[in-house]
Amino acid sequence: MGYQVESMKLEQHHNVLVELWCDNMTDAGVAQVAAERLRWLYEQKPNGSTLTWLCSDDSSGEVIGCGSIVPHQMLVEGENKICGIHSDFAVNEKHRTAGAAIAIQRAVAKGGSSAGFDLRYCYPSNAALPIFRRIRYQAVGEVQLWIKPLRSEYKVRERIASPGVARLVSSVIDVGLRFNDRLTNLKSPRDFRVRIADRADEAFDKLWTETQPGYITGVRSSAYLNWRYADFPQNNYRFFCVYRQLPRKGERATNEEQLFGYVVYYVKDNIVLVADLFCNFNCDLDLLLFAFAERMRKERHYSISVVYVGNSFLARVLKSQHFIKRPNTRAFLVSMDETVPESTKNMVLDVQNWFLVDGELDI
Repeated sequence: MGYQVESMKLEQHHNVLVELWCDNMTDAGVAQVAAERLRWLYEQKPNGSTLTWLCSDDSSGEVIGCGSIVPHQMLVEGENKICGIHSDFAVNEKHRTAGAAIAIQRAVAKGGSSAGFDLRYCYPSNAALPIFRRIRYQAVGEVQLWIKPLRSEYKVRERIASPGVARLVSSVIDVGLRFNDRLTNLKSPRDFRVRIADRADEAFDKLWTETQPGYITGVRSSAYLNWRYADFPQNNYRFFCVYRQLPRKGERATNEEQLFGYVVYYVKDNIVLVADLFCNFNCDLDLLLFAFAERMRKERHYSISVVYVGNSFLARVLKSQHFIKRPNTRAFLVSMDETVPESTKNMVLDVQNWFLVDGELDI
């Protein structure tokens, strides 16, 4: 069985792509917003449009699969570069063979390189991992999953049949969870305020400009954050923001506040899923995570989930804030052009030089 792969033309293949997504994406929620997602990816994307390739069956001419690469502005060695994220990989069930899948991803990798994305990365499922290894993507590291319990009753009820006894036991456990957090953060400053926002504003730009990290990570402008999260058609993302009051000006107190950290999240089945977070990691991360957990606990959510790949500093802080590392075997892979200097390749292949949270790993 042979396959042909061609670059997608949006005006010509709009309906074909929507149908492929609806029938074949592993995330069933995509089908409910497929048309809106297409507009979001191809008409609203900052820093360049998404590029997609379609795969056709030679014998029938039917379009049976697709793969995309999404341009993403990243900080690499202190410079802003446009890199590419592999996304929206879908193949009709009867054509899920190595031949079709490899043909699609080869075309995506080659097309991304031709488009100027010297660095391309992906976060494949375990089933798709051999395909990316076949086209010579290299593993950087394992993506980590960390969970912080906030309330225990939903778990206690799995083991204790009596609702009354379950409530009693869970209330004792919950007091311990809160006490543990507050004891850990006893010396944390209290001169901060929190707000939950629907969109990012110029304060996010100021924070990014003044606090750019030394890791490979996405550029967190307000324009990008609003496109990626506030305007995302599928999940209801919110911005948990922490502000610090600015110092007095001479003899006068000031009401001005400065954003010093934020967490982007959404809630599903009372589980808080963190998509992004940013602050001055050297001094504010403990406080940001503590304040976020306090707020999510007050809203009676069960737990917080953080998925990320990168420098071990985040793992150390998550552990100190009583997050628990859970098993996760999915890998983070990259591909680079031969023209990339050897020193850069070595730097990129070291997981300690990265910082990507779930919202940047996949789109």
